[in-house]
Amino acid sequence: MKTGIIGAGFMGSMHARILKELPGAGLAGITALTEHRARKIAEELSVPYYSNYEELLADRSVEIVDIC
Repeated sequence: MKTGIIGAGFMGSMHARILKELPGAGLAGITALTEHRARKIAEELSVPYYSNYEELLADRSVEIVDIC
């Protein structure tokens, strides 16, 4: 399942890293109120950064959302 993450604090960054490496899972991208944290995580993990949660939810590749 391709997961989109909302939140780039401690839990959001941990979930993103785990999902990126977990067999059978996938990380669709990340968004957060703290733009610089979310952009940094997205760049590190080579996934899309979404400027807001509406943009993340509009992406048809996102199958599930993890709110951190």
